[in-house]
Amino acid sequence: MDRTLLTDKTLLALKPAAARRYEIWDALIPNLLVRVGTTGKKVFSLHARFGGAANPTRRTIGIYPKVSLARARETAAEWNAEVARGVDPRERERQEQEKERLALRRAEEQRKYTFGAVLKRYIAFLPATGNSSAISAGRALRRVFLDPDTTPWIELPIAKVRDTHVTQVIRVLVGRDREGAALAVFGLLKTFFRWASSPMERGGSGLKKSPIRRLTPHLLHLKRRKRQRILDTHEIRAYWKVAGDLGYPYGDFYKFLLVSGQREWEGAAMRWSELNLRLGLWRLPEDRSKPGWSRLIPLSTATVGILTKIWRALPPQHGDYVFSTTNGQTPINGLSKGLPRFREAVFEEAQRTDPRPTPRQKFILHDARRVVRSGLSGVRVPDHVAELAIGHSKKGLQAIYDQYQYLEEIAEGFELWAERLMGIIEGREGVVWFGQDEEFKAEPPDEEYPPEEGRP
Repeated sequence: MDRTLLTDKTLLALKPAAARRYEIWDALIPNLLVRVGTTGKKVFSLHARFGGAANPTRRTIGIYPKVSLARARETAAEWNAEVARGVDPRERERQEQEKERLALRRAEEQRKYTFGAVLKRYIAFLPATGNSSAISAGRALRRVFLDPDTTPWIELPIAKVRDTHVTQVIRVLVGRDREGAALAVFGLLKTFFRWASSPMERGGSGLKKSPIRRLTPHLLHLKRRKRQRILDTHEIRAYWKVAGDLGYPYGDFYKFLLVSGQREWEGAAMRWSELNLRLGLWRLPEDRSKPGWSRLIPLSTATVGILTKIWRALPPQHGDYVFSTTNGQTPINGLSKGLPRFREAVFEEAQRTDPRPTPRQKFILHDARRVVRSGLSGVRVPDHVAELAIGHSKKGLQAIYDQYQYLEEIAEGFELWAERLMGIIEGREGVVWFGQDEEFKAEPPDEEYPPEEGRP
């Protein structure tokens, strides 16, 4: 067989076959040939015993000039080397393509089994457990571990999550003075990983065991502390004044918390469509209620006054959210970020009226809720009514047999507390906040006892 040193010039000069196609073999690369058809199409092929076959066959490489001469020679050289090893290039290509398909499939599976994706499925699953705290647990997990600011590894495959990742999130929470929240979500995450690594759920995630199974609150330096912080008289007055100076939306929201005692994340997403200000009622839907069911919450006259003032000042096209920086389209957020500035302003104002040298302990928004609950006891509201007023569930047999909602009693309790709160803020005579330890002074009796009688 004659061989020709193929070049682009010779290839371009080849003419169409008159009657049937013909072949020209390359002198540089063994077994490489170009076949010229009757239409002038030039096709590179390799003539060899592919895969150790008994008879040689031709395998198409490509059409010139779409496949260049240099590329055809490179491919032919590779195929010759594989043929010499008894490998079929087409089978090898098929295997490589299959590997690519498997890799793409695995990548798609990994996207289904990222930490964030699995956690979202778990949160959606929680209500089916029937646990009364399922909704609040899901909300807490979503707020902390689906927030890119605290959890930058949301898109990491769950099988690659390590205890160091979780530790980073816990440290962020502790650094924000949220040790109690850190302890709570750590326990919730432990339960989540046990669920995700169970044989029924792990599927294609590859998560065989929880990455935080050996982590404990002790190792994370988390202590189970019962927070007892409330605001003293000067702090309550300063809180109200600074909130008033802030105005809408955050200042009004801070005021709402101090008169209503509701959870901040429940109140932050309050909607006008949930309120009946004429009746002084707020229907909190079950998907935002920590107990997991819809609640009808009486509002005091003071609370209705705050909301009515907001309503009258809003533009006509305002959306449904009561407290909003986006014209009512979305609720306020970033409460923890704005709290340090608010707290500093409160402390400065309190220091102006009460210049004690003792530094004040930091307060969080949840402490306002503790103020309200303590205040309800201070105005003689029965414990079971005060607990229901701030959204705590009934306990024991009462939860089963007593289905009365105590709306009238709660409304009366809130009115009494609002009156006491306004008395504290205005400094009315005879209105004493039970936490007024700073008002105590050691003084002798008004009249001296006769020397012969001595002191009692």
